[in-house]
Amino acid sequence: TQIQRGAAVLAAKGHKAQPVTLAVDTDTVRVAPYLGREAQQVRTREMPATITGDGAVTIAVNPQFFTDAVESFRGDTLTLHIRASGKPVLITDTPDGLSDHSEFRHLVMPQRLSS
Repeated sequence: TQIQRGAAVLAAKGHKAQPVTLAVDTDTVRVAPYLGREAQQVRTREMPATITGDGAVTIAVNPQFFTDAVESFRGDTLTLHIRASGKPVLITDTPDGLSDHSEFRHLVMPQRLSS
């Protein structure tokens, strides 16, 4: 996955404790390792996504925790419920996972970015 690739870049550069970023835009998600000032040098592939809500947001997450959360679901499609860059991200396997209390959910805490 893109998260694992980002984690591999971080490990190769000696930045194992750094997060990966998820940049959510109008119809794409871009995953990149966070390398501080070197971040502009990292090229990543955009993944198509269906986005609802206003504006773009970038969140930083621990790559291992996020991978574990994503791999706990069995479906092909996941919904990331993102309120703001500093707020926890709720992951469900259905868009209405917030209203159905029987749905499985996973919560991922964002990390603060340091330069």
